[in-house]
Amino acid sequence: MRANDLFIIFALPFHSIRASQPMSNMSVESDRTAWDRSTALPERTELSFEFETLWRSLPTDGLVPRREAFRPERAPRFLRHLVLAEARLNVPSICIRLSGTEFDARLQTCLTGANYLEFVSEADRPLVIARARDIVERPCGIWEIRETHYERGYAQLVENTSFPLRSGHGGVDLLLVLTQPLGGSINLKSTHGKIARTKPTKLCRYIDLSEIPSQLSQV
Repeated sequence: MRANDLFIIFALPFHSIRASQPMSNMSVESDRTAWDRSTALPERTELSFEFETLWRSLPTDGLVPRREAFRPERAPRFLRHLVLAEARLNVPSICIRLSGTEFDARLQTCLTGANYLEFVSEADRPLVIARARDIVERPCGIWEIRETHYERGYAQLVENTSFPLRSGHGGVDLLLVLTQPLGGSINLKSTHGKIARTKPTKLCRYIDLSEIPSQLSQV
């Protein structure tokens, strides 16, 4: 992702500190069906907390910043892990607009222009769509762990931290996602001919932006 691809200059100080507004701990479930039971459940990383701090520091239009407010050159340590996607949930699709180098390296290809839902099983798509809808419509942030299985023969847990952005026409339909792989043993599953297959787990938490949601979306 290049700093001048989509964004205009916006002077913004950034400090690597934890977010002052705590993440909601409600509706948290753990799922040990995919990874080794001897492996500790993943905890939210410092990079995820710092990303939340950065997002909260952006000037907002209502509760949600406009895309132009996010200045990549002010947060270079995040760039390789970032994905910018457009949620077209009436289609439905989650179209990848920009992706960082670490994300592309994991997939061994550039997925710009691809529909992320193509890499999610039919059975799991309703939950992925519901979580994306929560982000852009409530709005809220979401921290979650997903399994990712690769056609080339291995699998890993991936931490995703997602926040909404307001697009140029004024609607809230963009997802800014910090995505990074975690350690731990995970059982490989078939990708059904795709270069990768991603699967949501029950380890998911809302990040409150205003009112705390009553519960996670259930499908």
